[in-house]
Amino acid sequence: MSDELSCNQLYVESLYKDFVIIQLNGGTKEKLLIGNFYRSLNSSSVSDEELYSLINSVCNKFSCKKIIVGDFNYSHIDWVSLPGTGGSCNTCNKFLDTLQKNFLIQHVQTATRVRGSDTPHVLDLVITDTDDIIDDIEILSPLGKSDHAILNIKCQSVLHREDNSTSKYNYSKGDYEKLRNSLDIDWVHVFNSFGNDVDKMWDYFKNELLLNVQKYIPVASNCRQWKKPSWKCPVSVNLQGLIKKKSRLWKRFIETRNPQTHKEYKKVRNEIHKQTRLIIKKNSVKLQNNANIIQRNFGNTLTVSQENKLELVILNLMVVMEIFW
Repeated sequence: MSDELSCNQLYVESLYKDFVIIQLNGGTKEKLLIGNFYRSLNSSSVSDEELYSLINSVCNKFSCKKIIVGDFNYSHIDWVSLPGTGGSCNTCNKFLDTLQKNFLIQHVQTATRVRGSDTPHVLDLVITDTDDIIDDIEILSPLGKSDHAILNIKCQSVLHREDNSTSKYNYSKGDYEKLRNSLDIDWVHVFNSFGNDVDKMWDYFKNELLLNVQKYIPVASNCRQWKKPSWKCPVSVNLQGLIKKKSRLWKRFIETRNPQTHKEYKKVRNEIHKQTRLIIKKNSVKLQNNANIIQRNFGNTLTVSQENKLELVILNLMVVMEIFW
């Protein structure tokens, strides 16, 4: 959930456990309830009854607009025949009755779970209590090796965005020449006044560094308004192209059900999985190496001779600065 949205988690007493409900806050009265549910394919009749009871409780307790999503695993319901028919499946018909009694509408009409030559099914549902809140539902290719499609849901709602704008240092505009000169101090002479107290040495160095950073690094305000969203872990242009190709092959396979297309899709999917694992492994090794450097350098300060301790403390502080700057 974006930290720009004002929301809170809602708690409903229920014996059914596989769900989470949040409420997004809009203007003075506008609120939107979003519930995420999961029903196991091997769900028992007792668990199903708990699910129906939970849906009834949510609809009766909260008067705001509602969007309920999740993997419900009702493979025998024909959602094309609105409001849906469960045929001879007693469990499916009970679920449909629960939706109808609460005036709920199910919006997904295209298969969301496809595996090889198996019959495609609509298992992932988008359920609302009003028909006009959903603008569009885009069926995207599955994430990783999952056989469930991703649903990109666009809805109409006026929501309140919290002002979380904060001031941050604009390091790209810093005057690092003056910053380096400001720290060109006889640290051995300074640290001699602290005796053997390494904690006091560190506090003095840190405060001196921060004061000079405030002097020579400008501050940028309202960063969120101009900063573009970025990948948490940037990927190469080649990998981005593979992700787009995977999406195109998935859509083509859904339309044509061509086995050869599905084979090509799996080949691209597996290549993406391989490359992303390599990226994660490479970053993990880098983080571990940095952690080892810090631990090794700071650990050494505890075993060196007394006359070299001050020099090593300064050197280790500089190593840490080089790693993180």
